[in-house]
Amino acid sequence: MSKKWKIAFCGLGSIGSRHLKNISEILGMRHECFTIDWIRSTDREKPEEIESLINNTYSYLDDIDDDYDIIFVTNSTFMHCDTIEKYQWKTKALFIEKPIFASDSERLNVINPNCIFYVACPVRYKKVIQHIKNNIDPTNVLSAIAICSSYLPEWRKEIDYRQCYSSIKNKGGGVSLDLIHELDYLSYLFGDVRKIYNIRDHVSSLEIDSDDISVYIAKLNQAVVQVHLDYFGRKDIRKLMIFTHEDTIEVDLLSNSISYLKSGKCIEFEETRDDFQKAELLFFFAIIDGKQKNTNDLNKAYKLLKNTFGRK
Repeated sequence: MSKKWKIAFCGLGSIGSRHLKNISEILGMRHECFTIDWIRSTDREKPEEIESLINNTYSYLDDIDDDYDIIFVTNSTFMHCDTIEKYQWKTKALFIEKPIFASDSERLNVINPNCIFYVACPVRYKKVIQHIKNNIDPTNVLSAIAICSSYLPEWRKEIDYRQCYSSIKNKGGGVSLDLIHELDYLSYLFGDVRKIYNIRDHVSSLEIDSDDISVYIAKLNQAVVQVHLDYFGRKDIRKLMIFTHEDTIEVDLLSNSISYLKSGKCIEFEETRDDFQKAELLFFFAIIDGKQKNTNDLNKAYKLLKNTFGRK
Protein backbone atom coordinates (compact mmCIF):
# COMPACT_ATOMS: atom_id res chain seq x y z
CA MET A 1 0.00 0.00 0.00
CA SER A 2 1.46 3.36 -1.05
CA LYS A 3 2.04 6.16 1.42
CA LYS A 4 -0.49 8.98 1.61
CA TRP A 5 1.18 12.36 2.02
CA LYS A 6 -0.47 15.19 3.89
CA ILE A 7 1.03 18.48 2.72
CA ALA A 8 0.36 22.18 3.30
CA PHE A 9 1.72 25.42 1.84
CA CYS A 10 2.22 28.71 3.67
CA GLY A 11 2.35 31.08 0.73
CA LEU A 12 1.39 30.43 -2.89
CA GLY A 13 3.17 33.07 -4.89
CA SER A 14 5.20 32.13 -7.96
CA ILE A 15 7.69 29.84 -6.19
CA GLY A 16 5.07 28.23 -3.94
CA SER A 17 2.83 27.53 -6.93
CA ARG A 18 5.78 26.05 -8.83
CA HIS A 19 6.65 23.73 -5.93
CA LEU A 20 3.00 22.70 -5.58
CA LYS A 21 2.70 21.75 -9.26
CA ASN A 22 6.02 19.90 -9.19
CA ILE A 23 5.10 18.02 -6.01
CA SER A 24 1.78 16.97 -7.56
CA GLU A 25 3.57 15.70 -10.66
CA ILE A 26 6.27 13.83 -8.72
CA LEU A 27 3.87 12.08 -6.38
CA GLY A 28 1.50 11.30 -9.25
CA MET A 29 4.31 9.62 -11.20
CA ARG A 30 5.24 7.68 -8.07
CA HIS A 31 1.60 6.58 -7.72
CA GLU A 32 1.51 7.93 -4.18
CA CYS A 33 -1.63 9.49 -2.75
CA PHE A 34 -1.55 13.02 -1.37
CA THR A 35 -3.60 15.97 -0.21
CA ILE A 36 -2.44 19.58 -0.35
CA ASP A 37 -3.85 22.38 1.82
CA TRP A 38 -3.21 26.11 1.62
CA ILE A 39 -2.61 28.22 4.72
CA ARG A 40 -3.07 31.82 3.60
CA SER A 41 -2.36 35.04 5.45
CA THR A 42 -4.55 37.28 3.25
CA ASP A 43 -7.89 37.10 1.47
CA ARG A 44 -6.19 36.32 -1.81
CA GLU A 45 -8.11 33.94 -4.06
CA LYS A 46 -6.67 30.58 -5.06
CA PRO A 47 -4.37 30.87 -8.09
CA GLU A 48 -6.41 29.52 -11.01
CA GLU A 49 -3.67 27.28 -12.41
CA ILE A 50 -3.44 25.27 -9.17
CA GLU A 51 -6.97 25.64 -7.79
CA SER A 52 -7.88 22.04 -8.61
CA LEU A 53 -4.84 20.75 -6.67
CA ILE A 54 -5.79 22.42 -3.36
CA ASN A 55 -8.00 20.44 -0.98
CA ASN A 56 -8.61 22.83 1.91
CA THR A 57 -7.86 26.49 2.59
CA TYR A 58 -7.18 27.76 6.11
CA SER A 59 -6.52 31.20 7.55
CA TYR A 60 -5.67 30.48 11.16
CA LEU A 61 -3.11 28.30 12.94
CA ASP A 62 -5.72 26.78 15.24
CA ASP A 63 -7.77 25.61 12.26
CA ILE A 64 -5.19 23.15 10.93
CA ASP A 65 -4.30 19.66 12.12
CA ASP A 66 -0.97 18.81 13.71
CA ASP A 67 -0.23 15.69 11.65
CA TYR A 68 1.14 17.03 8.37
CA ASP A 69 4.00 15.20 6.70
CA ILE A 70 5.36 18.38 5.06
CA ILE A 71 4.64 22.08 5.33
CA PHE A 72 6.22 24.34 2.70
CA VAL A 73 7.25 27.78 3.96
CA THR A 74 7.06 29.72 0.70
CA ASN A 75 5.72 33.05 1.90
CA SER A 76 7.68 36.31 1.99
CA THR A 77 11.13 36.10 3.57
CA PHE A 78 10.31 38.57 6.35
CA MET A 79 7.53 36.18 7.48
CA HIS A 80 9.71 33.05 7.64
CA CYS A 81 10.84 33.24 11.27
CA ASP A 82 7.33 33.64 12.64
CA THR A 83 5.95 30.97 10.30
CA ILE A 84 8.60 28.42 11.23
CA GLU A 85 8.13 29.16 14.95
CA LYS A 86 4.42 28.39 14.69
CA TYR A 87 4.19 25.57 12.16
CA GLN A 88 7.16 23.42 13.22
CA TRP A 89 4.80 21.80 15.72
CA LYS A 90 2.24 20.90 13.05
CA THR A 91 4.39 18.75 10.78
CA LYS A 92 7.11 16.12 10.51
CA ALA A 93 9.13 18.22 8.04
CA LEU A 94 9.45 21.82 6.87
CA PHE A 95 10.67 22.80 3.42
CA ILE A 96 11.75 26.44 3.75
CA GLU A 97 12.30 28.62 0.71
CA LYS A 98 15.61 30.49 0.63
CA PRO A 99 16.85 32.56 2.37
CA ILE A 100 15.95 31.20 5.77
CA PHE A 101 15.39 34.68 7.31
CA ALA A 102 15.52 38.30 6.19
CA SER A 103 18.35 39.10 8.64
CA ASP A 104 20.96 37.22 10.63
CA SER A 105 19.59 38.93 13.76
CA GLU A 106 16.55 36.63 13.56
CA ARG A 107 16.73 33.28 15.36
CA LEU A 108 14.21 30.66 16.40
CA ASN A 109 13.46 30.74 20.12
CA VAL A 110 12.67 27.02 20.27
CA ILE A 111 13.39 24.22 17.79
CA ASN A 112 11.21 21.11 17.55
CA PRO A 113 13.66 18.19 17.83
CA ASN A 114 11.23 15.89 16.02
CA CYS A 115 10.89 18.06 12.93
CA ILE A 116 13.12 17.98 9.83
CA PHE A 117 14.12 21.49 8.69
CA TYR A 118 15.37 21.77 5.11
CA VAL A 119 16.18 25.10 3.44
CA ALA A 120 15.99 25.29 -0.35
CA CYS A 121 19.22 25.47 -2.37
CA PRO A 122 18.02 24.49 -5.87
CA VAL A 123 20.96 25.78 -7.94
CA ARG A 124 23.07 23.00 -6.41
CA TYR A 125 20.92 20.58 -8.41
CA LYS A 126 21.54 22.14 -11.82
CA LYS A 127 23.32 19.69 -14.09
CA VAL A 128 26.29 22.00 -14.66
CA ILE A 129 26.87 22.36 -10.91
CA GLN A 130 26.48 18.63 -10.36
CA HIS A 131 28.99 17.99 -13.14
CA ILE A 132 31.56 20.27 -11.48
CA LYS A 133 30.85 18.69 -8.10
CA ASN A 134 31.41 15.18 -9.44
CA ASN A 135 34.26 15.80 -11.89
CA ILE A 136 36.48 18.61 -10.57
CA ASP A 137 38.74 17.93 -7.62
CA PRO A 138 38.31 20.94 -5.31
CA THR A 139 41.89 20.64 -4.10
CA ASN A 140 42.96 21.41 -7.69
CA VAL A 141 41.04 24.71 -7.76
CA LEU A 142 42.99 27.91 -7.16
CA SER A 143 40.22 30.48 -7.43
CA ALA A 144 36.74 31.10 -8.84
CA ILE A 145 34.64 34.05 -9.98
CA ALA A 146 30.84 33.99 -9.96
CA ILE A 147 28.53 36.59 -11.49
CA CYS A 148 24.77 36.89 -11.55
CA SER A 149 23.53 40.02 -13.32
CA SER A 150 19.99 40.77 -14.51
CA TYR A 151 17.46 43.59 -14.75
CA LEU A 152 14.96 43.59 -11.88
CA PRO A 153 12.08 45.30 -13.77
CA GLU A 154 12.07 42.37 -16.19
CA TRP A 155 11.94 39.64 -13.54
CA ARG A 156 8.18 39.68 -13.02
CA LYS A 157 6.64 41.45 -16.00
CA GLU A 158 3.09 41.07 -14.70
CA ILE A 159 3.72 43.35 -11.68
CA ASP A 160 5.37 46.71 -11.01
CA TYR A 161 8.90 45.89 -9.85
CA ARG A 162 8.70 48.70 -7.27
CA GLN A 163 5.94 46.81 -5.45
CA CYS A 164 7.60 43.39 -5.25
CA TYR A 165 9.47 42.22 -2.16
CA SER A 166 12.82 42.35 -3.97
CA SER A 167 12.61 46.14 -3.97
CA ILE A 168 11.74 46.51 -0.30
CA LYS A 169 14.51 46.09 2.27
CA ASN A 170 12.27 45.41 5.28
CA LYS A 171 10.54 42.59 3.40
CA GLY A 172 13.80 40.74 2.82
CA GLY A 173 14.52 42.31 -0.55
CA GLY A 174 17.88 43.18 -2.00
CA VAL A 175 20.26 41.45 -4.35
CA SER A 176 22.37 39.99 -1.52
CA LEU A 177 19.46 37.87 -0.27
CA ASP A 178 17.65 37.34 -3.59
CA LEU A 179 20.78 35.90 -5.18
CA ILE A 180 22.04 33.99 -2.15
CA HIS A 181 22.37 30.99 -4.49
CA GLU A 182 25.82 32.05 -5.67
CA LEU A 183 27.43 31.94 -2.23
CA ASP A 184 25.56 28.72 -1.54
CA TYR A 185 26.75 26.78 -4.57
CA LEU A 186 30.31 28.08 -4.16
CA SER A 187 30.36 26.75 -0.59
CA TYR A 188 28.82 23.50 -1.85
CA LEU A 189 31.61 23.10 -4.40
CA PHE A 190 34.64 24.49 -2.57
CA GLY A 191 33.96 24.23 1.15
CA ASP A 192 33.03 26.46 4.06
CA VAL A 193 33.77 30.16 4.22
CA ARG A 194 36.85 30.98 6.32
CA LYS A 195 37.02 34.73 5.61
CA ILE A 196 34.56 36.96 3.79
CA TYR A 197 34.27 40.65 2.90
CA ASN A 198 31.24 42.35 1.35
CA ILE A 199 30.38 45.69 -0.22
CA ARG A 200 26.71 46.31 -0.99
CA ASP A 201 25.03 49.46 -2.17
CA HIS A 202 22.26 51.02 -4.24
CA VAL A 203 23.98 52.60 -7.24
CA SER A 204 21.47 52.47 -10.11
CA SER A 205 18.38 54.54 -10.94
CA LEU A 206 16.05 51.71 -9.93
CA GLU A 207 13.29 52.97 -7.63
CA ILE A 208 13.98 50.59 -4.73
CA ASP A 209 15.26 50.94 -1.17
CA SER A 210 17.14 47.62 -1.16
CA ASP A 211 20.68 46.96 -2.37
CA ASP A 212 21.08 46.55 -6.13
CA ILE A 213 24.73 45.52 -6.08
CA SER A 214 26.66 43.21 -3.79
CA VAL A 215 30.29 42.19 -4.24
CA TYR A 216 32.11 39.57 -2.18
CA ILE A 217 35.69 38.42 -1.76
CA ALA A 218 36.01 35.24 0.27
CA LYS A 219 38.45 32.56 1.26
CA LEU A 220 36.85 29.11 1.25
CA ASN A 221 38.41 25.85 2.33
CA GLN A 222 39.61 25.12 -1.19
CA ALA A 223 39.64 28.38 -3.13
CA VAL A 224 39.68 32.16 -3.12
CA VAL A 225 36.42 33.37 -4.70
CA GLN A 226 34.90 36.59 -5.98
CA VAL A 227 31.15 37.15 -6.39
CA HIS A 228 29.32 39.92 -8.27
CA LEU A 229 25.53 40.26 -7.91
CA ASP A 230 23.37 43.01 -9.35
CA TYR A 231 19.80 44.00 -10.26
CA PHE A 232 20.69 46.42 -13.08
CA GLY A 233 22.46 44.36 -15.77
CA ARG A 234 20.56 44.81 -19.03
CA LYS A 235 21.74 41.46 -20.39
CA ASP A 236 21.26 38.36 -18.21
CA ILE A 237 24.56 36.81 -17.13
CA ARG A 238 24.99 33.91 -14.76
CA LYS A 239 28.42 32.35 -14.96
CA LEU A 240 31.12 30.70 -12.90
CA MET A 241 34.80 30.83 -13.87
CA ILE A 242 37.01 28.20 -12.26
CA PHE A 243 40.81 28.46 -12.39
CA THR A 244 42.64 25.16 -11.89
CA HIS A 245 46.32 24.23 -12.33
CA GLU A 246 45.61 22.79 -15.79
CA ASP A 247 42.72 24.78 -17.26
CA THR A 248 40.22 27.61 -16.98
CA ILE A 249 36.63 26.41 -16.89
CA GLU A 250 33.64 28.56 -17.80
CA VAL A 251 30.30 27.38 -16.45
CA ASP A 252 27.25 29.09 -17.98
CA LEU A 253 24.23 28.51 -15.74
CA LEU A 254 21.83 30.06 -18.28
CA SER A 255 22.88 28.11 -21.38
CA ASN A 256 23.62 24.99 -19.27
CA SER A 257 27.09 24.57 -20.77
CA ILE A 258 30.64 24.04 -19.54
CA SER A 259 33.68 25.12 -21.57
CA TYR A 260 37.27 24.13 -20.85
CA LEU A 261 39.00 27.15 -22.38
CA LYS A 262 42.52 25.69 -22.77
CA SER A 263 41.67 22.17 -23.90
CA GLY A 264 38.69 23.27 -26.00
CA LYS A 265 36.35 20.69 -24.52
CA CYS A 266 32.70 21.76 -24.30
CA ILE A 267 29.76 20.03 -22.61
CA GLU A 268 26.11 21.01 -23.03
CA PHE A 269 23.10 19.87 -21.02
CA GLU A 270 19.38 19.87 -21.70
CA GLU A 271 17.56 21.26 -18.67
CA THR A 272 14.56 23.37 -17.67
CA ARG A 273 14.00 25.19 -14.40
CA ASP A 274 11.51 22.56 -13.29
CA ASP A 275 14.12 19.84 -13.85
CA PHE A 276 16.47 21.04 -11.11
CA GLN A 277 13.60 22.15 -8.86
CA LYS A 278 12.20 18.60 -9.07
CA ALA A 279 15.64 17.12 -8.44
CA GLU A 280 15.79 19.04 -5.17
CA LEU A 281 12.29 17.93 -4.17
CA LEU A 282 13.25 14.30 -4.82
CA PHE A 283 16.31 14.78 -2.60
CA PHE A 284 14.07 16.29 0.09
CA PHE A 285 11.78 13.25 -0.02
CA ALA A 286 14.85 11.03 0.32
CA ILE A 287 15.81 12.96 3.49
CA ILE A 288 12.35 12.35 4.93
CA ASP A 289 12.60 8.65 4.03
CA GLY A 290 16.00 8.40 5.75
CA LYS A 291 17.84 7.66 2.50
CA GLN A 292 19.84 10.92 2.35
CA LYS A 293 21.55 13.15 4.88
CA ASN A 294 20.08 16.62 5.32
CA THR A 295 22.65 18.80 3.54
CA ASN A 296 21.05 22.18 4.27
CA ASP A 297 19.55 22.20 7.74
CA LEU A 298 18.92 25.23 9.95
CA ASN A 299 22.53 25.58 11.08
CA LYS A 300 23.98 25.48 7.57
CA ALA A 301 21.34 27.84 6.20
CA TYR A 302 21.92 30.29 9.03
CA LYS A 303 25.69 30.18 8.47
CA LEU A 304 25.10 31.03 4.80
CA LEU A 305 22.81 33.90 5.81
CA LYS A 306 25.57 35.33 8.03
CA ASN A 307 27.99 35.07 5.13
CA THR A 308 25.69 37.19 2.95
CA PHE A 309 26.22 40.01 5.43
CA GLY A 310 29.98 39.54 5.22
CA ARG A 311 30.13 37.91 8.64
CA LYS A 312 31.86 34.59 9.24
